[in-house]
Amino acid sequence: MITFDATDVASTTVYIGEIFTDLKPIIFVYVGVTLAFVIVGQLIGFFVTQGRIQA
Repeated sequence: MITFDATDVASTTVYIGEIFTDLKPIIFVYVGVTLAFVIVGQLIGFFVTQGRIQA
């Protein structure tokens, strides 16, 4: 049987919080680059349908 006391749970929570804090910049870059590609694709599609860019 495995038992946990309050300090084990608290240290695990702190460790998980540090992992998310460390991964936050990577997640922001991933979301930002993905969003940029979507926006650029939408803009290109808009200008092509308007006839301003000859494809």
